[in-house]
Amino acid sequence: MRSHAVPNFPDGPNVPDGIAQSPAFQKAAQTCRSKLQPGGGPHGGISESARLSLLHHAQCMRAHGVPNYPDPTIPSHGPYDFGPPPGINTNAPAFQHATAECGGP
Repeated sequence: MRSHAVPNFPDGPNVPDGIAQSPAFQKAAQTCRSKLQPGGGPHGGISESARLSLLHHAQCMRAHGVPNYPDPTIPSHGPYDFGPPPGINTNAPAFQHATAECGGP
C-alpha cells in the first residue's frame, strides 16, 4: 500500500477513515488486494486479535451515537475491506463524533 501512493498506511488493522476514504487508498487497495491477505485463510486472513479489534470498534461506534453501525462481516477467504461499512454516512456529525472517540476501523 505504501509503495502505491498511500505512504501513511498503518501497520495494524485500523485504517483511519481519512485514509480509507481517499482515492489513492481505493486505487492501491485494488492493486494490492492479492497481497493484503495472502492466500485468504480463516477470517479473510486476519488474525483473531484483529477480528476482535474490529468487533470492539463496531461496539464502540454504536455506543457513541451510530446505532446502525454493523458488526464486521469477515469473509472466510480473501481480503477484508477495512473501509467504512456500506450505508454509513461518514459525513454525519454522529459518525464524526464516534470516530473521534473510537478511532478508525
